[in-house]
Amino acid sequence: MTLSGNQLTVENFTARVGGGSAQISGGATLAAFRPTEWRFDIKANDAEALWRGVRAAIDANLTLSGTPQGQTLSGRVTIPVAEYTSSELSLVELC
Repeated sequence: MTLSGNQLTVENFTARVGGGSAQISGGATLAAFRPTEWRFDIKANDAEALWRGVRAAIDANLTLSGTPQGQTLSGRVTIPVAEYTSSELSLVELC
């Protein structure tokens, strides 16, 4: 991460997410050390997500851009593998 003048830059932040990884790069323009606009590119490869009994592997290529007034997340998310497990679901409820 680099701070130069009014620019905050993230050149390549990499994190392990489950058995996969996520990479973030981009930056923000600051005024009085508060962001006035930003753009970050987010790439995930085989990142693991858990939500309400669903475990999924996720590949993603996303862009988050915006200002304090609003932001947009755009791009593509692919889920090559997912499984659902729940201790509250029974075969009787399915009939």
